Amino acid sequence: MGIRSFTILIVWAVLATTFLNAAIVPGRWEKVEALEEGYAITVKLDSGERFKASYVGFSDEAIILKRDSGEELEVPKAAVVKVTSQSRDSNDGLRNGALIGAAVGGGFGLTLGLYYADRDEYGYVALVTALYAAIGMGVGVGVDAIVKGHEVLYQARSD
Repeated sequence: MGIRSFTILIVWAVLATTFLNAAIVPGRWEKVEALEEGYAITVKLDSGERFKASYVGFSDEAIILKRDSGEELEVPKAAVVKVTSQSRDSNDGLRNGALIGAAVGGGFGLTLGLYYADRDEYGYVALVTALYAAIGMGVGVGVDAIVKGHEVLYQARSD
């Protein structure tokens, strides 16, 4: 692999992963603390157990939940791996799908264009990059319109 191909690969990888970072900061409880009482969440524990409950409150050491049976329980924060909303995020706009799709498609197009172009064919590179970015944007919007995820409210640090 030549230096040109290696450089193109590195640029494409950086562009593709820039938009794929998660919005949640691992180990931070702010989103859980801000929940209204009764908000339906799913909690995953480090033991692998996963259960659905309603948020009741928060203390320094535990999260307080209520099961459908009415049973209230305190779950130690240290045992929690992940907290997600039970409802699908219907307010999730199509913008992030468009941006991710355009970045991945454009990065792929840029890689192809630079790899196959001769020194004076940078108009060709721009055309291929724009075409693949548009295709990627369309695919990203389509996928984002179909797939609505659960909002991650807490994610434990992976030390």
